[in-house]
Amino acid sequence: MQGTSAIGCISDSDPQPMLIRSKLGTFAIATVGVVNNADALIDKYLAHGGHFDAMTGGKVNSTELIASLICLKDNFADGVQFAQQEIEGTAGAAKRVECKR
Repeated sequence: MQGTSAIGCISDSDPQPMLIRSKLGTFAIATVGVVNNADALIDKYLAHGGHFDAMTGGKVNSTELIASLICLKDNFADGVQFAQQEIEGTAGAAKRVECKR
């Protein structure tokens, strides 16, 4: 990727930022917050034929989960809005998101 800006994020549990290649294009994502309903969202995503990398202990990286939810939609704005609606917890709490490509 090229650009003049970068993101950084510290997480106690998940490696990030992550570089995601998807039908929406290649993008970097970092998240902050808790996904209280992660197990239900993982099951829902897997039912769509998705997959996740496994972390130590078999956990799923919550940032990867959020990216996967975003990629279920046809564009970033709809994907972010969908993820916010589906997530129970502080990771879905943002109400205004600006997506630039």
